[in-house]
Amino acid sequence: MRKRKRRTREQIRADLLEYFSKQDFGVTTQQVADNNGLHIDTANKFLKELLDEGKLFWKKVGRQNQWCLMEYYKPWRKKLKERYHEI
Repeated sequence: MRKRKRRTREQIRADLLEYFSKQDFGVTTQQVADNNGLHIDTANKFLKELLDEGKLFWKKVGRQNQWCLMEYYKPWRKKLKERYHEI
């Protein structure tokens, strides 16, 4: 059995931010955990830290938490406001 390489907190945070920079849509906590080799509880802990720092946007969609980078959310939010104020 192959032993998993232990990562530091900074490496995990950097990996998560890199992962989000490649996503152009919201992803669930489970998707983040699976794609970064983390347990869902560990992923959730790091996601909440990044949320508190203002780097991520979070939205509850049904039973799932959707996450995306704040820099991607802001332009999308502006477009939605423009669209619905025109109606």
